[in-house]
Amino acid sequence: MPDRLPPFVYASSRAWANAHREAAAGFKLAMDKAIAFEDGDLPATLEIFGKYVKMPPDVLKTLTINKLDTNVTPQQVQLWVDMMEKQDMLRNFKSTETLFLK
Repeated sequence: MPDRLPPFVYASSRAWANAHREAAAGFKLAMDKAIAFEDGDLPATLEIFGKYVKMPPDVLKTLTINKLDTNVTPQQVQLWVDMMEKQDMLRNFKSTETLFLK
């Protein structure tokens, strides 16, 4: 996967995001801090990751971790939409532009 293409997406309803803007901003800030930690100390990141996925250290050393970013764009999400549509996983999907809170 290309760098900065999120391998997963955290989402909420628009109603929740509008009612809890402070919580949503706090979540993004926490994710930004986690990404900064990973960027600054990959060995420690892999050690922590290894505890949860139960991989041996020798295997962890071989992993490639994509660069992450919390600033996701409609174009990035569209890549996922395109992949899912090719697999017949989506029906009647609206524009990715409509998914983003403004």
